[in-house]
Amino acid sequence: MNLRCSQASVNPATPDAQKRLKAIEEFSAIGSGFNLAMRDLDIRGAGNILGAEQSGFISEIGYEMYHKILNEAIQELKETEFKELFAQEAEDKGEYVKECTIETDLEVLLPDEYVTNIGERLLLYKELNSLVSDEELESYSQRLEDRFGPLPEPTKELIATVRLRRMAQQLGMEKLILKKDMMVCHFISDHESDFFKSDDFMKIIRYAQSNPKTVHLKESTSRLSMVCENVASISQAITQISLMTQ
Repeated sequence: MNLRCSQASVNPATPDAQKRLKAIEEFSAIGSGFNLAMRDLDIRGAGNILGAEQSGFISEIGYEMYHKILNEAIQELKETEFKELFAQEAEDKGEYVKECTIETDLEVLLPDEYVTNIGERLLLYKELNSLVSDEELESYSQRLEDRFGPLPEPTKELIATVRLRRMAQQLGMEKLILKKDMMVCHFISDHESDFFKSDDFMKIIRYAQSNPKTVHLKESTSRLSMVCENVASISQAITQISLMTQ
């Protein structure tokens, strides 16, 4: 039986598929699996680098990862079995949310033409994800400029996203979605959290009441959410979050 396939019936490979084929061609030698995995991770993205959900691989747990897991376990105990003992500590710190994740359709990344080495890009993503203060972010930005030149706009937005995540976490937000010119803030799912008795939460309520045309509160059985319209960039999101606590 002769099988014929006309040229018109063959679908061209997508750009990502073409990159993967090229990567397989480049790293076809024995022992190149690590490099191939790195290339594939770079093509599909490094997962939710600004939150708890990660994709990719871990070659070994290492000392740093051990302490991260240990600290998470201790924090979980403080919030569950020993919650009453550490209630005052949590109140003093104003920490209601352990982790805030951000989802966005905006272009926030280190472009491959800006940082050409794949492994270096991943290390820079990892470093950025660990930064906390504005001083650390400023130092990080300066080092990028010194090494690679002026920051492209997607990289500026990426760095600003870390600041946005910190601000959202301090306001009891477990998840923040920036898509289609809208910002959706999902507050802590624990209905018994002291956050809902805090001054910050009262300010957020007043902010929503003062802006009924663009800010909407939605309550479900699982959590309280707030939708803010006309938010088209990370900088605009930061401005909105700042206004909520004034």
